[in-house]
Amino acid sequence: MSTIRDEDVIVIFKGKNKNKIWCQVCNYVLNGSDDILSSKENKCCSMCWMTFGQSRRKDWENGWRPDKETLKRYKSERSILNVSIEDIIGE
Repeated sequence: MSTIRDEDVIVIFKGKNKNKIWCQVCNYVLNGSDDILSSKENKCCSMCWMTFGQSRRKDWENGWRPDKETLKRYKSERSILNVSIEDIIGE
């Protein structure tokens, strides 16, 4: 059994599938069938694929991934976007 911590979320797994619910690029939880399919095909969630991989398909297939600073900015912007949407819809 292992425990994975990501900010305020704690997930406990029994078995070998502990990495199958997290995006391998941004470390966000896969959310829905689009993310699951993208993770299987592209090794990342659908947002990371659209943001980083789709336009650099050949490089992506050869193992290119965004650097840590780019990911930090991306996650910050994505976090702000999620808050703004919640404010707009009132949830």
